[in-house]
This record gives sequence, C-alpha cells and structure tokens, in this order.
Amino acid sequence: MGAHEIHSADTRIAAIRPSGIAALTAACALMAIVVAQASRADTPWFTPPPGWQAVDHPPQILGAWVHPGDTAFHQSIVAGAERTAGTATQWDEAAIPKLRAQLHEFVLGADVVTTSCGKPAHYISYASVEQGHKIVYEHMTTVANGMAFFVIYARLSTQPSLPEARDSLTTLCGGDVQQHPSEPTQGTD
Repeated sequence: MGAHEIHSADTRIAAIRPSGIAALTAACALMAIVVAQASRADTPWFTPPPGWQAVDHPPQILGAWVHPGDTAFHQSIVAGAERTAGTATQWDEAAIPKLRAQLHEFVLGADVVTTSCGKPAHYISYASVEQGHKIVYEHMTTVANGMAFFVIYARLSTQPSLPEARDSLTTLCGGDVQQHPSEPTQGTD
C-alpha cells in the first residue's frame, strides 16, 4: 500500500469522523439527560443528618428529626411543603413577616439565593428568644412542581452548629413527598 492510499483512507475517515463524533456526542448527551432524570426520580426529597431520630409530628409537617444525646434542648430539623406560584426567594420573602409576627425578638441574619440538590434555592437564618432562650434557625427553601419545600434547623445559640445538620439542608430537592427519608411517624397534634 502506497503513501497516497493511506492518506486517502485517512481523508475518508476524517470526512466521516465529524458526523460520527456529532452522533456520539448527541448520544452521550441524551444518555446523560436520561441518567440525570432517573437519578432525580430516585433522589429523596430530603435526607436528614445520619443518626438523627425521626420523631412524631403534626400531619401538616412532612418530617421532624432530633439530634440524639441533647439534654436541655434537642437540636431539631423540621420539614414541610406549601403550594406556591412563586420562587423559593419569593416564598421566603412572604414567610419573613409571618416569622417576625410569631417569634419573639425576631432578628433576620443571612438572606441568600443559593442552590440545594443542584436546584435554585433560598437560605435564611434568623434568631428569636423563646422561653428565655435564644434560638438560632437555619432555613432552606426550594420549589418543585408548584410546591415550596422547606427545612428548618433549630438550635440554642449556646449549642454548636452541627456540620451534618447544615449539610443536610443542601439535600433538599423537593419532589415526591411519598418518599419519606426515614418514615417519621405522624402524630395527631
């Protein structure tokens, strides 16, 4: 085989390569979309911190967990959902006046647009004084399918902020509320 024949074969392959690469790229992109959608469908709407105990909660709450071993005040996480036509930021902006009216000595801290579970989300922190104790709240909200999903981590100001609790806030995906992360029991409060 002469040099001319090798180049001519390379030319043919080069001529085929762009359309082959385009087809391969399109197939990979389609596969990535399918895998991403499948993984989102399997992802729970929220994952509480490892080792935290599910506790009884009112039926309108999706879940409640407490940090084991706390004595005076159990650090807790409460999760819920409410219909909304707005974004996570808009939902939180509407919630702040309600919180201000319900919580004693309410003070707003952080107010940040962020992401949770790879989706647009909104994070706020705030504090209040309840029964003589200053309580710090960290609150993450995201919107999925017209529902504002939120989780609130609460602790005394004298207790350390637990990294596993803060990290769990970023697992808030929203979505299928039938998939309970740890199947907390429903109270009748």
